Amino acid sequence: MTTQLAKAAAQKTKTAQSRKLNKHGFFRLDYALDPDLFPYFRPFEGCPQDVMHAEFSSGAANWEAAQMLYVFISMEKYFSVDALNAAIANYSWPDGQRIPAIYAAIARGQKGGGPQHNAHLRYSGSMTLHFVQHSIKLLRDLVPDRNHPAWLSWKAHVKYIKLVCNATFTRDSIKELDEAVSEHHRLYALVPQYANQFKPKHHFATHYAQDILNCGPGAALMPPLHPPRAHRPPKPLTYPNPDYCALTFTQLVNIGASITRPRTRR
Repeated sequence: MTTQLAKAAAQKTKTAQSRKLNKHGFFRLDYALDPDLFPYFRPFEGCPQDVMHAEFSSGAANWEAAQMLYVFISMEKYFSVDALNAAIANYSWPDGQRIPAIYAAIARGQKGGGPQHNAHLRYSGSMTLHFVQHSIKLLRDLVPDRNHPAWLSWKAHVKYIKLVCNATFTRDSIKELDEAVSEHHRLYALVPQYANQFKPKHHFATHYAQDILNCGPGAALMPPLHPPRAHRPPKPLTYPNPDYCALTFTQLVNIGASITRPRTRR
């Protein structure tokens, strides 16, 4: 490996260096994560799901909230967008958690009925989290059928979100979380309006319990480095510090590959 790196370093340009490294397979995924070369990289055990993006920011909770609201507003006619926004305006939000009004386009679906495949709330990750946390109480008086499949699925989703956001866990509570995720997916599949709406991020949730066993609650919950820069060192791993950051799989790959790149002085 030393000889190969020396040959790459002898190249006059970065492009030539990269080509030489590529020729020797240095940028291959199986090389960058080779347990013999990088024994402290545990990419599958040490890279938990990014719950903030998997659920709240363009994630499964954000999508399902939009799907549910469409079903209740446009298909079941339980309430209007104006009635929902009035409820949001009149709700007693904790300091710093008030969310903005829901946009009117939430009532638009796909041709033939059903929520759009890309339905989502136009909320940031934190806004979505606050909506999820208060949604059952917020919508309780607006939903007359408490046994509606979309309502039962949403309640199950809120349940596992609350569980995964806990700061501490026991073996029993981790098992409860795993079972809650499975129950939500079962109920989500029973909502006729959600046919063909399962996405990869729904599968990500099935990893939460194992991620917590491997990495602890902070690593499973918090987002990756922001702004994303592959070579920036992670911030201190302290929880519940809001600046807690976990390395993503992509960052580990890039860091592993960067270690093999020759350094040239300018």
